[in-house]
Amino acid sequence: MMAENLPTILLCESYPGLQEAFQLMLDGWASLRLTPTVEACLAALTQEEPDLLILDIDGQTMEPLTLVANLRSTYPDLKLLLVAAEFAYDFQVACVKLGQLSFLTKPFSVPAAVAKMKALLGLTAPSIHTRVVTIALS
Repeated sequence: MMAENLPTILLCESYPGLQEAFQLMLDGWASLRLTPTVEACLAALTQEEPDLLILDIDGQTMEPLTLVANLRSTYPDLKLLLVAAEFAYDFQVACVKLGQLSFLTKPFSVPAAVAKMKALLGLTAPSIHTRVVTIALS
């Protein structure tokens, strides 16, 4: 965590538009560090472990499942949010077996993305909505 007690988020994203979108989403409640490539991201992880790594796997040079496996084995406690335009079912199953449970599919809504990031960081608890319904039985 940073000195201001803001959570640190490392974003691995090559597209400037999404970099800017994440900067706007995190304004004021988290500190964002940007890396455009997997190689830069892995180098940054050797220097400091962020509170959350957001990894856009679209267009990356490393095979995504290999990358997730390497991250999980090297940084087992790292909170990791995978972002992509599409997640194949077999890929998701393989990721879950590696311990990866957080996925965000593009396009995503800002409230959904912020809620997912905050939940991963433990800043909010997932909400459960219940409703009591009375049904006449005659």
